[in-house]
Amino acid sequence: MNTRRWVIIGSGLAIMVVLTVVALVVDEHWVEVASWLAGVGGFVVAAVTLAVSFRPASPAGATRSVRVRGSNSGIISLGDGTTNTQGPAR
Repeated sequence: MNTRRWVIIGSGLAIMVVLTVVALVVDEHWVEVASWLAGVGGFVVAAVTLAVSFRPASPAGATRSVRVRGSNSGIISLGDGTTNTQGPAR
């Protein structure tokens, strides 16, 4: 797992521990308020995560081209997750 994922998991666990301690110490009314705040906060985090991770698709008419010098008898990979192209067999 990468560092970013561990930060998210650690933050979630820390929030869970804090809310559990608050639930044990504080009055019922404030636990309900904290529950609402956690729900709204979770929604905000989910919305921000979706907005940040969104990548627009390439335009429909866009084409990719690669200039290869020498032999292109192997597989040409652009390295960005797009389709690889098999060069002509020799």
